[in-house]
Amino acid sequence: MYGSSGVQHSLSVEWTRHIIHEFNEKGFDSLKPLPNRGGTGRPRKFIDEIRLEMVNMALTPPSSLGYPFTTWSLRKLRDAIVEKGIVADISISNLQNFHRRSFFFTE
Repeated sequence: MYGSSGVQHSLSVEWTRHIIHEFNEKGFDSLKPLPNRGGTGRPRKFIDEIRLEMVNMALTPPSSLGYPFTTWSLRKLRDAIVEKGIVADISISNLQNFHRRSFFFTE
């Protein structure tokens, strides 16, 4: 009984039993998010103020900050963000993901 629906959705038998028992006890309230969990998913790595500083740096021409180049690459931007002390470290892939979500480049 428990196994067939769990297997269809890649759930263990134990977890399927837990969900069914909780639903039987609490009804649809068991499906609501827990209040102490906050949001779902992983918390943000950078607070909004830090994100704003990174966006401002990305929108500022590198030459006006004293760099010997005229456009940012992700690697150069990452190095400058770390050099200026905005963050201690950020990976190129995190910066790229942030870039995709923020649309702060015009390229």
